[in-house]
Amino acid sequence: MTPNKDIEDDALGRWLVNEMSEEERRAFEASDAFKTYQAISQHTENLVLEPYNVEVEYSKLKKSIAHKKESKLVQMRFYRRVSIAASVLVLLGIGSFFLLNKEVALTRHKTLQGQTKTITLPDNSVVEMNNQSALSYNAEQWKERRDVQLKGEAFFKVEKGSPFRVLMENGMIEVLGTSFNIKDRSYGTEVYCFTGKVRVTDSERNATILTKGMSAKIIDGYLDLNSKAEQMQVPLWKQGISRFENAPLADVIYELKGQFDIEIQVKSDISKRTYFGTYPNDNLEQALQLVFGSMQLEYIQESEGLVVVK
Repeated sequence: MTPNKDIEDDALGRWLVNEMSEEERRAFEASDAFKTYQAISQHTENLVLEPYNVEVEYSKLKKSIAHKKESKLVQMRFYRRVSIAASVLVLLGIGSFFLLNKEVALTRHKTLQGQTKTITLPDNSVVEMNNQSALSYNAEQWKERRDVQLKGEAFFKVEKGSPFRVLMENGMIEVLGTSFNIKDRSYGTEVYCFTGKVRVTDSERNATILTKGMSAKIIDGYLDLNSKAEQMQVPLWKQGISRFENAPLADVIYELKGQFDIEIQVKSDISKRTYFGTYPNDNLEQALQLVFGSMQLEYIQESEGLVVVK
């Protein structure tokens, strides 16, 4: 409220109770505020009010209150039913979430540096794992789906039956009944078929079928269909031999570490060096000489489990 309005209200109040002097009264009655008051007063005098029936209005009030209570009760019942239904839906949703996201109990096998392992799958298929490898599968669903996940290298002898799949980061191998070897490392995947047929699919869904004596590679997620395979009866690693064809030297060192369970420290830049050749898996000194000696790289065995390449 503004100061002028406060003054006008005070003057009107004093005028109504006749507390003004004659001079103040004449001044106030000549003001715009007094003229406004007179107009309001004349208008209200002409108003005709309908008679107010207390009993009738009280009855209306009771009916209104009763209606509101009933409406509120109906609303409460409705909201209660909705809340119950919502709770059921939430519980069903939570239950479905846990059922769908329930962690599958996988059977897992792993080999460390210098280790190999032979396992028998639920259908009597046999897997021989090379060092630094990991394999897992769902034994509970094996009859419905013969799927295994592999990281590393392994030789498979698969019993005939439903499709058998080996899943890897680079692609997938699918067979019905055959024997084959998979070497899946960070630098690529190599597949060799010994018997039967093998379908090899890369991460881009390009596929090829291998028969006995054929091989394929998946490099950087893509199939290499020009791979030429040497005829073998068993995988080279099972013969005690490791072989590389223009492989990055860092990858060869990784295999050496895994095969002989050693640490290799490299002091020079080998990022552009590649190796073409073989080495025996049971003779560390000969393997080091064949790899580093042939590449004119100086090396020294500082301890039983440590090799330093200068």
